[in-house]
Amino acid sequence: MTLRDLRDHFFHGLVLFVRIHIPLFPPQDAESRHELFHAMARKLELEITKEDLPHLPDDPQIGGNEMEGILVRALRLWATQETTQEAHASRPLPDIVREVIADFRPSAHVERLELMDLVAVKECTDQRFLPERYRALEIAEVNRRIAELKRRIGE
Repeated sequence: MTLRDLRDHFFHGLVLFVRIHIPLFPPQDAESRHELFHAMARKLELEITKEDLPHLPDDPQIGGNEMEGILVRALRLWATQETTQEAHASRPLPDIVREVIADFRPSAHVERLELMDLVAVKECTDQRFLPERYRALEIAEVNRRIAELKRRIGE
């Protein structure tokens, strides 16, 4: 069956195919960041409640990859402690997560991350999908910044 047959058979008129581009950004506020952090902890089967899970720094560049890295490192440190119950009680998982968060360094590739975000902004087909900080940007400004970032990182 051709597209024309499909159109004639089902719609008796013009068929419009619309591509919707939905960008995915790191959580933009502390509450959303904590929700995603808790979801990652559940995914990794960490024995920690949402209330006991420490909060992340207020950094919009901390996304799922960074959160998973923090939790995997904390889980590894917790699991490699002495296996006695007293050792786990003396250094509970929330404390270890807190320590790993304190040691966390944001990505050194900030400009590359910004470039990826701006390309997502440019490709987005509906302004409602954009975080507030990107909604007021004119496409010309987005294009200018993309070109500048590409030049700076050598793309």
